[in-house]
Amino acid sequence: VARAADPLPVWVQDYVGPIGTPIVPALLAKLLAEIPGVDYLKEETAHAPQVITAVRDLAGDHLKGVMGGMAGRYLLEEYRRGACGTMPACEVADAHVAIWKALDSGDEAEARRLHTMLLPLLNYEAMFSFTIYKEVLLRRGVIASAKTRVPGAGHLDAENHRELDILLRDLEPLLTAAIP
Repeated sequence: VARAADPLPVWVQDYVGPIGTPIVPALLAKLLAEIPGVDYLKEETAHAPQVITAVRDLAGDHLKGVMGGMAGRYLLEEYRRGACGTMPACEVADAHVAIWKALDSGDEAEARRLHTMLLPLLNYEAMFSFTIYKEVLLRRGVIASAKTRVPGAGHLDAENHRELDILLRDLEPLLTAAIP
């Protein structure tokens, strides 16, 4: 893959099942050190912040950057451990940007306050995944339908929609992107 992608850098995504299999930090560091072009990591396992630290320490300069995932649930700690970004779904990217800007400006208290506002939605998303992402994008005027092609995707009933209404209302101050 790295040879075929050359000169583009290659990211290794460390992800849990059912799609992925977590990779131990020593093997991640070895991939970064031994395969030209493999320079970046997207870390999405259960102990992502610890893995970020371990890989950073083991890989040294071979690791050019690491991004967190998991919808940004561990964003604050990942940032402190050297993450250069986060790669969540896109439905509330403006909220993630506000948190990142607060971190970059050195205002961890503000970043924590904003992250605390976002966490209820992130936790709700964990239950429904793509279904929530698409519903939020629909409500924000980005897409015309919340239908998903994902087999077995969760279905939102009336109470789920009510809860999502509340979560998005509470998050309104962070939803600043102008949607055409």
